[in-house]
Amino acid sequence: MNNEIYFITGNKEKLMILSNIAQSKGIKIIQKKIECPEIQHEDIEEVAKFSAKWAANKLGKPVIKNDCGLMIDALNGFPGFSAKFAEKWLKAEGFLKLMQGETNRQMKYVDVTAYCEPFKEPIVFRSETLGRMSHKKSGNYGWELDYIFIVDGDDKTMAHYPDNERIKLLNSQHYHELLEYLKHHPQTI
Repeated sequence: MNNEIYFITGNKEKLMILSNIAQSKGIKIIQKKIECPEIQHEDIEEVAKFSAKWAANKLGKPVIKNDCGLMIDALNGFPGFSAKFAEKWLKAEGFLKLMQGETNRQMKYVDVTAYCEPFKEPIVFRSETLGRMSHKKSGNYGWELDYIFIVDGDDKTMAHYPDNERIKLLNSQHYHELLEYLKHHPQTI
């Protein structure tokens, strides 16, 4: 059995999280940077499944693909899977302006990981990190949205934590479920 699997990502934080979890299970994660087409869809699971299937078929190997989004309750789930682009355009300050006067500041990061073998249908694993939007930008680390995202149970934004601490705040259950699946289906890797 080959205990290596390709993770299609350019995101060092995602790679760090999955690699750390996989190492304890004897699975080596190999980062593969390829540009996958992303469909425009409001369901993050559909976006992850499409990209995983495309990458598995292109490489002829089993792959893992992760997509994530940010859902803000008061904005009816905006920006969703477009968080990366909205973050570029609006920055933390723009999101704070959109939420001025809003009392419902609930939001969540949604992580979807799709595992796919060549010419098969993807299997999807999902987890959510619940939190709320701060009233001001604060912190020194991470992405723009980390400056305004406070994880439930904490009182500081995620941007107050360096990478190795910040990744521990995120719900990584989807990665654990994926690796448990692979453990029980060893012929897949």
